Parts: sequence; structure tokens; C-alpha cells
Amino acid sequence: YQQGEFYAGLDLGKHQDYSAFVVIEKVDNKFLLRHLKIWPLETSYAAVIGYIKALQDRWGGFNKIRVDMTGVGDYIVEDMINAEIDNVEGVTFTLPRKQEMASLLKQRMINGQFWFPYFKWNKPYQGEYVTELNVERFELRKDGNIAFSHPKGTHDDVFWATALALYATVEMKPEPEVWVIPR
Repeated sequence: YQQGEFYAGLDLGKHQDYSAFVVIEKVDNKFLLRHLKIWPLETSYAAVIGYIKALQDRWGGFNKIRVDMTGVGDYIVEDMINAEIDNVEGVTFTLPRKQEMASLLKQRMINGQFWFPYFKWNKPYQGEYVTELNVERFELRKDGNIAFSHPKGTHDDVFWATALALYATVEMKPEPEVWVIPR
């Protein structure tokens, strides 16, 4: 099994979007892409969980896995924990959370801390890693927030799985709460 400091991100999809899993290794102050898996559409979550469990057992575990639980809810994280996958943490994709994750990814790339090879794949769709990292579009809205989107015919699953993996290397800040106090 591998020895190292491994962090992972899982972006879940099923019908329209692909499920994507990214593993990075922290070496000194660098973050190196070590693994990418993209599942075909309609792949069951059980198959995704089984794959991650097998990889965890082969590699000796992950320091943390951050999982997109937007839309699918807590049960995916619970299923992963029940499958004895360690250090799983769910993330709900709110606008502030997405901004935080995308900013961290961008900063690590600008600082030369995130390293990855140039590579392409043909299944389940044709893609290349560097293109996937540049597919996400950012638009400043009137309310001052940033809206995220990707062009029609492209996929942002690898982008968000990568952002989640890098986000697993830092402490997650609590989501801001708004309190309405009656007069």
C-alpha cells in the first residue's frame, strides 16, 4: 500500500452529470494529482462507494475525503461511513462554499502549489484535465456574489472533484448563518 498524505474529492452525478473522484497527495507544500476516476452516466452510488473503499484499502486510507452532498443528501456520506470509508465529510454546495473552494483551487494553481500532468481520456467522454480545470465560468452578479456555470456540452464534474480534494486539505469554515430577530 502507498504511504503518504492523501486527500480526495468526490463530485456525485448520475443522469446528467458524471461522478468524478480526485485524489491528491500533499508532499512538502505541494499538492500532486495522484488519481482521477470518472464513472459513466447511470453508475450506481454503491459502485462508486465500492471503488473508493477498494482504493482506500489499497492505499492505506485518506486523510480526508470531501463529498458533494448537494441534491443527494446526507445518506451518501452515511453509506460511505457504513462501508467503513474513513474521514468522510459532506459538503453542501452553497454559493459561498463554491466561491471558497474555487478560490482555493485558483490560488493553489497561481502559487504553483498544485501540480498535475497533462493527460487526456476517451471514456466515459473525451476530455483533458487542463481543459476541465478551465471549463468553469465565473460571473459577478448584481448582489456581489459570483455565479458559477459551464458552457453547454461541457462538464464541470472533474473541476468540482478537484476543488473538493484541495478543499479537503484545509479546515472547513462554518456556513454563515442569518438570524432574524423579531421586534
